[in-house]
Amino acid sequence: MSERQPTPMDPLRMVRNVLANWGGFALAAVVNFFLAPFIVHHLGETLYGISVLFLALTGYIGALDLVVRGGLTPCVARFHAGGEHERSSQVVSAAMALFGGLGLLVAALCLAITLRVDLLPIPTAYHDLARILFLLAGPNVAASLMSGIFTGALMGLQRFELVNAIGIGATVVRAAAIVLALSSGGGIVALFWIQLLTTLGALVVSAWACLRVYPELKLIVRKLELAAATMVLSLSGYALLLVVFDWLLAYLVSLLVGGMGSAAMVTSFWIAANLIHYSRIIVGGISRTSTPLASSLEAQGAAGKLQRTALLATTFASLVVLPVAATFLLRGGSFIALWMGSQFREPSGSVLGVLTIGLAFSASSQIAMAMVLGVNKHHPVAWVSVVQAITTLAASAVLLPRAGLVGVAWAVTIPYLVVSLLFWPAYLRSAIGIPVASFVQAAWTRPFAAIMPFAAGTYAVERFWPAGNLAFFFLQVGLLLPLVALGGWYLCLMREDRIVLSESVLRPAWRLIRPR
Repeated sequence: MSERQPTPMDPLRMVRNVLANWGGFALAAVVNFFLAPFIVHHLGETLYGISVLFLALTGYIGALDLVVRGGLTPCVARFHAGGEHERSSQVVSAAMALFGGLGLLVAALCLAITLRVDLLPIPTAYHDLARILFLLAGPNVAASLMSGIFTGALMGLQRFELVNAIGIGATVVRAAAIVLALSSGGGIVALFWIQLLTTLGALVVSAWACLRVYPELKLIVRKLELAAATMVLSLSGYALLLVVFDWLLAYLVSLLVGGMGSAAMVTSFWIAANLIHYSRIIVGGISRTSTPLASSLEAQGAAGKLQRTALLATTFASLVVLPVAATFLLRGGSFIALWMGSQFREPSGSVLGVLTIGLAFSASSQIAMAMVLGVNKHHPVAWVSVVQAITTLAASAVLLPRAGLVGVAWAVTIPYLVVSLLFWPAYLRSAIGIPVASFVQAAWTRPFAAIMPFAAGTYAVERFWPAGNLAFFFLQVGLLLPLVALGGWYLCLMREDRIVLSESVLRPAWRLIRPR
């Protein structure tokens, strides 16, 4: 692993970071895609639903490793770009002290919950099982928090290839162990043991990699620097609020569905929500690289480059997510039937169609949030996210008895659309200086126009050439994707953008892969 760090505006490095993120996501998506029906088949709908409910109770705490990264990554990026290695050491050491203590607190909390499992929406017959799972959850969350510190530092260094290599290794080991355990007659307890051991392994490897590529980083264990701790808590606290909505979509809404409905309804909702979640992770491959890049550009005083980078990243992110959204809208029910079984086509397919409407506008929001986090102007965004989350939960409770799972899907989608369409264009104008018209064109007008040929082809394929299996389904999607590339190249990019990409990315990539 080279210790030389690239310049923040190296386009080839940016593309490599995005591709590394996508590679890690692609493997995780493929593994989970085939693993989900395997687990449902071995555990059954009820036990699978209970495992989802259990994750709903521990998932928010476990997601704090994302909060750690959100607070630490821009700090390390800013200080590393300015050569302030001592300050980097102080914030990383402060994060270790703070989140290490939080991990111990979480372990104690999980232990306490085992005494009142009867208050949770879990059938009485599974209370003993739930107690065991909570006992395993505490150490797992603590290890995840500590691992987030080192992966957050690596992301601040823009070493996403290392972060994803560690994640890929953990994913492969975890998947192989799950298949072996369930095939041998194991159950949920075995799955959580596997999760704990792989999380501990990822922690050890990420710590070693971080210290290897950033030798100037020194872990200070003698004392806690108050200023560094305050900075980490400030950024991480607001980052915590920023992930509230995603947590609601992935976990708390599912918990509400289980409490007011049934475990089987959780499974139907979770199938659709999980597809949306993984689709947003695709955009995360771009947005994750945007935060440290924005921090570096701000440290250099390059306001113009920051605005241009934000607009380009928004356009690319929209072009990435819109083919997925078009496929879900036009062929979502067919896809779910081929993937999970025909019994899920209607309940999960209907939910997916509604959630996809929000997904179509999610790319711009994700990039915008990443950029303002990088320039430390995310404080108002956090409170908007809290209001959005509360609105979503309240509307879900009202609509579930009246409209079922589709009502819950609308409760999730409508607040998201309001924030995406009304809040973000105005806030980016004040926070970064991007005109509203420029943002609307980059985020929606041009990408939506570019995607129309793909959408028309998708509709025609679904109507006249329906797929009989998943392999053929993916082949059809792959054959249509060049339409997206052509539309994006000529409708979304300016002439100067095409020149820059050709010179800095496409030609170097061709030199690497062309026959010798």
